[in-house]
Amino acid sequence: MPKYPEDYYLSREEIDDLRAETKDAAKYMKDFFNFKIEARYSYSVTWSAQDGEFVGLCAEFPSLSWLDPDPDKARSGIEKLVFDVLQDMSSTGEAIP
Repeated sequence: MPKYPEDYYLSREEIDDLRAETKDAAKYMKDFFNFKIEARYSYSVTWSAQDGEFVGLCAEFPSLSWLDPDPDKARSGIEKLVFDVLQDMSSTGEAIP
């Protein structure tokens, strides 16, 4: 059974919300690829016995880490964190490593 009946229509507000979310996602991905993060930075994921979770690390940003029970989420978490830091550094004119 479909989630919505066939005669379900989105309200103008729902359409505007979807457009805004799409625009935000598109901007994020454009900025992400402009930084070429995957080619410039070294990421690793290891098990932390002390925390009982996987920890995502970036060699170029040793003060940053991301904990998660799922290793894939630890990796994507540290990537997003580094991206956010790079955006902040870029907006303030700091030198990007």
